[in-house]
Amino acid sequence: MREKSYTVQIESRSGNREAYRAGFSDLQLRIDDRSAPVAVINLSPVGVGLRRNVGMTQGQEAVVHLYRKGVLVIPDLAVRVARVSASATGLAFLGLTRKQTDEIHSVVLEEQKRQLSGRNRVRLDSF
Repeated sequence: MREKSYTVQIESRSGNREAYRAGFSDLQLRIDDRSAPVAVINLSPVGVGLRRNVGMTQGQEAVVHLYRKGVLVIPDLAVRVARVSASATGLAFLGLTRKQTDEIHSVVLEEQKRQLSGRNRVRLDSF
């Protein structure tokens, strides 16, 4: 008997995603030695979205550092510019170590829990 093959594809309002992306309001990213941090829109183990165009071109590579509330959370992440628009930049992670991947998962999970806790408080308050 021949096995059936299935393909699962998850689509969101913003297109196909390889991983869940958590939205952030307090996460910043510093590119190489640039002095100004950039606000992060969202983060996943696959990449990071930035809240503005940072003057990089698609395909360009860099090393970035993630900060939360001004404190270094994850240093030395290799990235490649995946998307550029007038108001945002999308970076894809390159060759993450297991430790870096775990650290990103931890930050994303922490934010998911925080957001869920806030939603549950709103629901309980509405009763």
